[in-house]
Amino acid sequence: MLILTPRTFYFRNDPQRLLEDWVDSESSTSMDDMHRHLAIYLGEDYTANQRGIDRLHNLYGWACLFLGLEVIFLVVLTAAEAKLR
Repeated sequence: MLILTPRTFYFRNDPQRLLEDWVDSESSTSMDDMHRHLAIYLGEDYTANQRGIDRLHNLYGWACLFLGLEVIFLVVLTAAEAKLR
């Protein structure tokens, strides 16, 4: 049976790196630039994570279908075996 757990979800905006690159740096950067940077990378991470979530959703649907088929098969098999006795 498949274990349906996400393995590659990530968000790469480390607060320490953000402080070093944008707040404590010698070059003066605006908050607008920092917000733009955050929006771009969070958007990329969201897109990558969404693909993983969609894949897990599809796998979960298939796993539920196969589990249902297995239960039906076991019920039919048990009923057929009971008739033979």
